[in-house]
Amino acid sequence: NLFDVTPRLSIIRDEWQREITQNNLLKIEKLPKEIKAFISTDSAKAKFYFNTADEKVLYLAQTEGQIAPNIITPPPAQSTQTQTRDIKAGHYYVYDIKDDTNFHIGSEEDLNKPFWLPNSNSIIYLSDKQIKVIEYDATNHQILFAGNFNPDYVFPWADGSRIVTLIAPYEGAPENIYAISIR
Repeated sequence: NLFDVTPRLSIIRDEWQREITQNNLLKIEKLPKEIKAFISTDSAKAKFYFNTADEKVLYLAQTEGQIAPNIITPPPAQSTQTQTRDIKAGHYYVYDIKDDTNFHIGSEEDLNKPFWLPNSNSIIYLSDKQIKVIEYDATNHQILFAGNFNPDYVFPWADGSRIVTLIAPYEGAPENIYAISIR
């Protein structure tokens, strides 16, 4: 039986938001306290995103400081990329929970609306009217799309194989849905 949920729409949104907040707080509790100090849990300022496997967290640092080395005993096959333990407020970092590594991704001014590409270690973000991608360890910078697109509508495909956006092929043209395939 189908029924109209329009009268309950605001209640449903509030319930979803409470559930998302609760899930995020549970995930943050699993982080080392040294990392928690840099991540805001205030819903108005909170900018942190866990990857699909909940092994890495992309976060916007709210305070400055330094992460102590070897919070956990690192595994033998740890990333060899240069990591950053000096944290600056207003910059995005990725902390790898399993490897105890922290990588500087960029400043808040350089990375707009970052999000994890599902089922991968790649981060998609907007910069200079382009859709870009970067690996979690700050390597492999690539431009996925440059052109006239709507920056408010850039989303990953559920399986991570595409990015979907709205584009207008020329000034004044109506916007159309556009999918960008990723290999």
